[in-house]
Amino acid sequence: MKKSSFFIILLLTFYTNYGQQQLNDYKYIIVPQQFEFQKAENQYQLNALTKFLLEKEHFNVIYQNSEYPLDYTSNRCLGLFFNLHKNNTLFKITLDFDLVDCNKNTVFSSKQGVSRDKDYKKAYHEALRMAFRSLKGKNYVYSNKPQKIIVSKAVRKLPTTKAKAMISTQSPLKILNAKPIAEGFVLLDKAEALHYTILNTHLKDVFFIKNTEKLFNKNAILYKQGDFWVIEYYDGKILRNKKLKILF
Repeated sequence: MKKSSFFIILLLTFYTNYGQQQLNDYKYIIVPQQFEFQKAENQYQLNALTKFLLEKEHFNVIYQNSEYPLDYTSNRCLGLFFNLHKNNTLFKITLDFDLVDCNKNTVFSSKQGVSRDKDYKKAYHEALRMAFRSLKGKNYVYSNKPQKIIVSKAVRKLPTTKAKAMISTQSPLKILNAKPIAEGFVLLDKAEALHYTILNTHLKDVFFIKNTEKLFNKNAILYKQGDFWVIEYYDGKILRNKKLKILF
């Protein structure tokens, strides 16, 4: 009996420490400005309270669709997405939440928070605060551990020719010269015409890129691939890329 109790305590300690370590691997938590069950942004001030409670536990919080930090723009796997779930009955409001990574894996799930208060705002706040008790004692500190971007199995199974057709936007290879500026580099052709401005990130050989050729609207990155550099951006819902030769 004593051995069984010791084993259970040891197992619970392992899972607690493992869950804490997993959370420490992520730099940001992304909070929607409107949860799926809400009729308006920040209804009942629930989203603002979520941000406040996360920051109280020392997490770095970003609102979804706000201006993202450059390192998160170039690597979305640095963040966890905050999903809040509601399960109302006639006499009570129940809330719980998940923290989900860039590959849609659940890293952390809270216990349910319940309120029977008749005032909706008070009830939502009470239930949310109760759900957040699951994060107490996690002692979050970002570990600065690199997060790898994992390609899903569905994408890996695509035939090579089809995958290339989806993302390739290649034209004759451009050769550009890089000239340093305070925030990064400007990329110029032989005639000294400006093509792109690239901004430093915390990652080696990864840059946030400003467009001069009107090739894309926003959220493009530049990274090194072998002897070449690749611009990667979204054209609607299609991920495209363009190779460059850059002389630093």
